[in-house]
Amino acid sequence: VKAFVSAAEKAYKADKAQKAERADTGQDSIGDDAGADQQKMQASVIAAMWHGTVLEIESLLRQVCRKVTHDTAVEKGIRQKRAEALIVAGDVFFKAGSAADGGIEDLIERLRHVG
Repeated sequence: VKAFVSAAEKAYKADKAQKAERADTGQDSIGDDAGADQQKMQASVIAAMWHGTVLEIESLLRQVCRKVTHDTAVEKGIRQKRAEALIVAGDVFFKAGSAADGGIEDLIERLRHVG
């Protein structure tokens, strides 16, 4: 979450400074360089949000796996079966997933088509 806030603040400040600079120089429209800078800034914000999301999901998965495999309210045999099921589920997700960098590239590409 802190990564989201930090990235959003940086993007906001950069955008604000860029608008102020355009106003000072009398540029009313966004030029090619400004448009490219804005796209870079958007990509940076998306990347920060992506990585923050990955960290949050990993943290939640750790908590869930620990709870499911160390729950003393159930017998040891049940915890063992839960652990085995987690391995199977993890294998399925691993085979279906992609590297974090691949995921962010896919997200950025999809967002370009939306906007």
